[in-house]
Amino acid sequence: MIATGNSMYAHLVASALGELEESQGPPAAATALSELRRCRRQLRMSLASRTGRDWAPAAVADQVAYDVALTRLAQSLEVECDPTMFDRPEQQRLRLERAVAAAGIQLNAAEPAGPPPR
Repeated sequence: MIATGNSMYAHLVASALGELEESQGPPAAATALSELRRCRRQLRMSLASRTGRDWAPAAVADQVAYDVALTRLAQSLEVECDPTMFDRPEQQRLRLERAVAAAGIQLNAAEPAGPPPR
């Protein structure tokens, strides 16, 4: 049963990624980084405030958004990534975060004021 849930998660990530790519095309690295940092903040807030009946769907939505943003940033950096690899979300997330860090990008860094560089 666990594999089915994880496969479903990979499908959610792949579907969301496909929709974004179709409607927006590939992002510039600066735009992708800004979106990733926004999703990372949202994910942390979601994890910190797990209350009420509807926290689970919101937590999954926040995780999917973060993983989509992470994948788009990795793609903009030409890091090999396949959304179907999110059948094991924690492992794929860690792999991509390490690849982004290896490219010299700090995910926890504060964003500079003003528009992102192009």
